[in-house]
Amino acid sequence: MSVRIDRYEKKGNVFIFRVPFSQLTFAYDPHRLEEHLLSEGSFPTLESWEHTVLYTTFISARDLFIGKDILLPMKKNPRNQNTKSSVSNNIAGSLINDDLDNEGDKSVVGYPIYESFYINNRGIALVAHKVVQLHEVSFWGEEDKIYKDVLEIHMDEDKEGNIDGGHTYKIILEQAQRMAKKEKTLNAFVRLEINVNMRDITTFAAARNTNAAVKEASIMNSRGEFDTLKILLQDQPFCSKIAYRQNDKGIPVENIIEYIELFNLKKSPQYVQEDSLVPSPIVPRQKWGASKKEILKFYSDEINNSVVEERPSEYDLMKPVINDLFWLYTEIEKNIHNIYNKHANGKRNANFAALSYVVRNDTKEKVLSNGKKYRQLTTYGDGELKEENAMPYVVDKGLVVPIAGMFRMLLEKDSETEEYQWFKGLNIREYAWEFIGIIVEDAMKTVAEEGPDNYAKSKKTWQTNLLQMSQLRMQLSTIGNR
Repeated sequence: MSVRIDRYEKKGNVFIFRVPFSQLTFAYDPHRLEEHLLSEGSFPTLESWEHTVLYTTFISARDLFIGKDILLPMKKNPRNQNTKSSVSNNIAGSLINDDLDNEGDKSVVGYPIYESFYINNRGIALVAHKVVQLHEVSFWGEEDKIYKDVLEIHMDEDKEGNIDGGHTYKIILEQAQRMAKKEKTLNAFVRLEINVNMRDITTFAAARNTNAAVKEASIMNSRGEFDTLKILLQDQPFCSKIAYRQNDKGIPVENIIEYIELFNLKKSPQYVQEDSLVPSPIVPRQKWGASKKEILKFYSDEINNSVVEERPSEYDLMKPVINDLFWLYTEIEKNIHNIYNKHANGKRNANFAALSYVVRNDTKEKVLSNGKKYRQLTTYGDGELKEENAMPYVVDKGLVVPIAGMFRMLLEKDSETEEYQWFKGLNIREYAWEFIGIIVEDAMKTVAEEGPDNYAKSKKTWQTNLLQMSQLRMQLSTIGNR
């Protein structure tokens, strides 16, 4: 008598996937097996084995489709899947039945192309904590068919699941649905590998995803190293737009860290340690054009060291000022034209729109639903097409970053908590325009002559901006809080 069950179910945080199979192999962790054989003299049983086991089987590709919008857990897969790439198209083409889109198409040995899919494709690798072999099973809705053997795979939705072969998996789902609309079936088989009791899932994921280089940020995300950053930025309007994994759309997380590092006083102190009445500001190691790899490495080291040393990371300490830092960027980006027109050396006829820089960056105007014209949306807004995000001019990152970065000179650390705060409790939002106005005329002149990229890369630019703000800091220290 057969048992009737669902093809999948969820129990708490565990996703249970059931798939029919005809043949199955398994192998024990060779290191632990060697130890076991030396001590016991015989092979262990699967039921008694507590270490890693690797199961391998071939399953019908159509059995991976278990319902519309139902996915096997994929949070630990380090990259998102781009199913529109040329590689993905090749995978899709090799899956299709020869009587559907490739009428009469045969491989070089005379068989339909899809019959080679299980060999030519690396397949799908899952990580699970439990595998059970079921027998004489029928699925609800498929009562007319009894499967002799079924694998029941238990996966933690956050820590386990589809680790390698995400592209293959999603393409199979797309093709299965596409064929169903044409009343066709997917006849290809796919290799399924199930790793049970895997000790280091993150390293496994990084090692497996090597067909196209996985970005370091994707690996860091799978290790949970961006959890601090996610908490730090959870109230920001752009929080949901940050791309933590490869192929995710949005603001690359590297760009976020690159900006935050401008204000990292641990990585780059404010002043050169020397005896001088006018100490020299230090140009931060992280500035325009710095290596993204170096930025990520420092971030990773700081996060991991803080855990080992049981202390707050430098990024945790930035929490009191983090909202102001991104507010500053947006304020400069969106209002640089107004700041220039008001503060450009006191000139009443200062006109941002007349600068050659602005002409070079002129783009076709777009229109909001309310009829207002705009050319660009703010970088750190919520991305929606609304007036709060709309900018009348195109403003390059290379112009904004060195101006925003000079505000690092107005930061200090609380003597007890070491948390970041503004110098002498300054309300930075109240005086930001005035402070920016001090350098904006020279900034726009340089950008108009050399372009924003050269402006941002110039050490002279940074030295000038930081020195101006350093002098302002000294003035503030003599007159008290404004």
